[in-house]
Amino acid sequence: MTESTITLPLPLRHAIESGECILFLGAGIGKHLIRGDGKCLPDASGLAKDLAKYFSLDTDSDDLSKVAELIQIRGKRNELEDFIRKEFSDLNPDEDIKWLCSRKWRAIFTTNYDRGIERGYELTEKPPQTPVSINRTSDLTSIDLRFEIPIYHIHGAIFGSKNGIVISQSDYTKFRSGRKMLFEILKEKFSTSTVLYIGYSNRDPNWSLILNEITEEFQPTKLPPAFRVVPDTNKDDAEILKFRGIEVIDGDLKKFVASASVQLEAFTADDSRLKSLKNTIPNYFADVFEQNPAPVARLVSSWQYVNQANFSDEPNTHQFFRGDHPNWSLIGSGLSFQRDIEYEIYEATLDYITSDAKKPIIYATLGPAGYGITTLLMNLAARFVNERVGPVYFLKPGADMLEGDIEYAVSLAGQEVPCFIVDHASDNADQLLSIVSRLRDSNKQAIFICGSRMNEWRQRNIRLQINELELYSLSDTEIDNLLDCLGNSNELNKLEPLSRELQQAVIREKHGKELLVAMRESTEGNNFDAILENEFYGIEDEQCKHIYLIACCFHQYGNFIRTELICSIANLNLADFHNIIKDKLDGILISECIDEANGLYAYRTRHRLIANIVWSRCSEKASKNEIIQKSIEHLNLLYRHDLITFEKFVRDDNLIDDIHGLESKIKFFESACKKDPENPYTRQHYARMLYREGKTDIALSQIEQGLSIKPHSSPRVLFHTKGLILGSLALSIENKDIGRRRLVQAEEVFSTAIKQSTKDSYAYQSLARLYLDWVRHCNSADERTTYLTKAEEVLSQGLSLCHEKDRLWLVSAEISKWLGDQPEQLRALETAVKDSPGSIIARYMLGKHYRSTGQFKHALEILEPNIKNHLEEFRSFIEYALALWESGGSLRESIAVLEISSTAGMSDARYISYLGGMMFLNGDYSNSTKIFHEAKQRISDQSELHRISFLPIDPGSGEKIRLTGKVIARKPQFSLIEAEGYPAVLCHSSNYRGIQFTEGMHIMFSIGFSPKGATAIEPKKVQ
Repeated sequence: MTESTITLPLPLRHAIESGECILFLGAGIGKHLIRGDGKCLPDASGLAKDLAKYFSLDTDSDDLSKVAELIQIRGKRNELEDFIRKEFSDLNPDEDIKWLCSRKWRAIFTTNYDRGIERGYELTEKPPQTPVSINRTSDLTSIDLRFEIPIYHIHGAIFGSKNGIVISQSDYTKFRSGRKMLFEILKEKFSTSTVLYIGYSNRDPNWSLILNEITEEFQPTKLPPAFRVVPDTNKDDAEILKFRGIEVIDGDLKKFVASASVQLEAFTADDSRLKSLKNTIPNYFADVFEQNPAPVARLVSSWQYVNQANFSDEPNTHQFFRGDHPNWSLIGSGLSFQRDIEYEIYEATLDYITSDAKKPIIYATLGPAGYGITTLLMNLAARFVNERVGPVYFLKPGADMLEGDIEYAVSLAGQEVPCFIVDHASDNADQLLSIVSRLRDSNKQAIFICGSRMNEWRQRNIRLQINELELYSLSDTEIDNLLDCLGNSNELNKLEPLSRELQQAVIREKHGKELLVAMRESTEGNNFDAILENEFYGIEDEQCKHIYLIACCFHQYGNFIRTELICSIANLNLADFHNIIKDKLDGILISECIDEANGLYAYRTRHRLIANIVWSRCSEKASKNEIIQKSIEHLNLLYRHDLITFEKFVRDDNLIDDIHGLESKIKFFESACKKDPENPYTRQHYARMLYREGKTDIALSQIEQGLSIKPHSSPRVLFHTKGLILGSLALSIENKDIGRRRLVQAEEVFSTAIKQSTKDSYAYQSLARLYLDWVRHCNSADERTTYLTKAEEVLSQGLSLCHEKDRLWLVSAEISKWLGDQPEQLRALETAVKDSPGSIIARYMLGKHYRSTGQFKHALEILEPNIKNHLEEFRSFIEYALALWESGGSLRESIAVLEISSTAGMSDARYISYLGGMMFLNGDYSNSTKIFHEAKQRISDQSELHRISFLPIDPGSGEKIRLTGKVIARKPQFSLIEAEGYPAVLCHSSNYRGIQFTEGMHIMFSIGFSPKGATAIEPKKVQ
């Protein structure tokens, strides 16, 4: 070797050759990144001088953070980032950077803002790994270290969707928590690796900062072995660094690469890893794995390929009947019981597969917690496999639902139609929307069968054409299935001595509750909460009780908790954790692998319902406080599961209210804001908490800070919150003039939210309710009339534009009720109509009141100008049509009136219910069927589709219209009743208040109408 050659230390050489070395890159590698103008990037001091010159700063400092701080103080932060973005764009790495990208690394950490190293991977002909860029604002995804290389930009980045960089002195303080999380990953994942630093000069302040942070994070343990490539290191510095475990290699990157290229063995694929991985891959993927192992490994790490699931293991019968999910062998053995809805989904799936459809289809099974949705989905998956329907995939607990995995699985299916089964689908709603849209665009077939708690699914407001199937309480058939299931597994317990009829009666008594609750209460003869409390207090070790409560805190949201995280919160050593919980929490705390590629494990309870009950009933306030505070402090948002937990913690009002005292709640949110300072939603929920606590002035300052994070693109929900706070201030201030100013400010904020999305019903509802609250607050009748009119104008606008209208109708009902209780205000409204004959909304309000109080003649007179001149005001047409009919007019005339406003009205669920219902009652069944059928195309909100909006009253008697018929069909979840002279009417039950319907049984019922058609209500057996 020549004198200029570097001899690589043996430990470093072995680490690089084995791919177990971590690369730390600083600004010094900029000379190896060439811009479009042919110049290389400056180092940190050079960039500081360029910035000072560009912004005309009178400073001699070459400290980048100090120069950036001066620019920021002068209000030019955006211009600063724009300058760096422009300077660091269009980079091409030289051969030395490309050489780094040709080696296999454990991870790459960099303080650079550019994407030069990513570009190096793009230009490498056969890169050994696929780069995945990560920084504090990146969208997180799971990383398979066998095929991917994480590149952590610990100072942020200026490319892609990333925004915000750590560059000024105040940035280092502001984002310290986020950077700490990155170093936690370094400590947890890579503590046994060798670290190689390149691109940090002796004078680089970043180098000192990085070294100090790593040292601090690893204390009191020793730093991993490290090497530093840098020329001309002072011998004193070299000695100090060696004492700290960092060996200096004298040379620059070019010299290092030249030497390493000769001394290191040529990179070859890690055959042993691939072979061991291949043994875990189902045979179905064997051939494609040989050609391209990365996508196969990623697919099977997230999705269980049910066609080759292990159905031969020991069934987890004991755990299953105590609340845990079944394993595949239990499902395969037929030890779980069947729900009636399974047959319906199976038949619908077969219909789809045999059709000519060229787009994916989604079935969503919705029900309360503990209703056995997971078991139902697994039963369906096993049946699809047994009947050879096609490839079946089941999303593993806690796994990412990635578009690439779905599209890859679809491509492998060939002529078959793949089925993807997703439990807890509300957590994956955004991904589901994106995936289905892409498959539709490419005309690909796929079946998605989703399960979710109904309330969580509804809250996501998913805008997809979905076939929703609601899981109801147990039918008679299901009760028999459940009893057979319990009996076959010797789990009848207290029910065993009873006759079958008594067993059925016990289950039937419980079946209005969650299925899990019914099973345990019925079979153990005790209250379900008491069963869980006894189990909790039966844990003799106090430390284990604490660990269990921590897991419950997380799993009540469906989230698993990482082993490392639970140890941090419980102040336990990771090495001691398993010995502490061994035996004591067996069967109570369940361990799951949530990332097979990286060997990441997490814990959960047997069921979310169990977690919720234990957390609510078995933990004291002080214990809750401690767990919640420590959880928010120790969450690492660079782990996907931690990030999801963080968002659910921050956004859950009930959890926040569990924190005792305002001071503790403020501490919680201050920690959350430090953890994720660029998250406007954290500030929003901070403000919501203060608003609930009555601290509206402080709440206003917090929401203002949230809006300032993204001043030009703030989410509209922040404007909602600000409007609520300003409205509360308006109503609480004694000085009416100041209150009116706050009211105007609130109006403006809500109007901004409406402009951002004209179909957001929440903004219309909030603004209308603000006006109604002001009406109740002010004393002037004229002012009240003005704001009542404003409120109804907002509702009218919202009803014409929004898809979800129920909350708008609720406010309208509140206005009507308030008017009915205020005779003085009605007189003011009558005066307003006389003074302003063209007032549409005032006429509608007054006409509605007259109609609801039986003053039909006055109602018709008041509403007539709206009917003649404002065809879009469909609410007036509804009131006019009802007034006509209820005053003795014909249904035919009322229908004709309603049809005039059909252009505007056919987008509203209530209008459709009234029009279709009147046609039905008038005997025009053909047209009523067309109207109800069209509703399914126009109304996307499933809750509105099922809601009874029209309960017709017999004009003669003033009572509900009741019919008598007989049951012509009985299904587990519904019945059909035929009344003489009418088509069959749907009843959403096969039993009602103890009456078990049978075919041929005579039933009396009230009739109501939803947008889906006629419905039998309050059925009674005819004796």
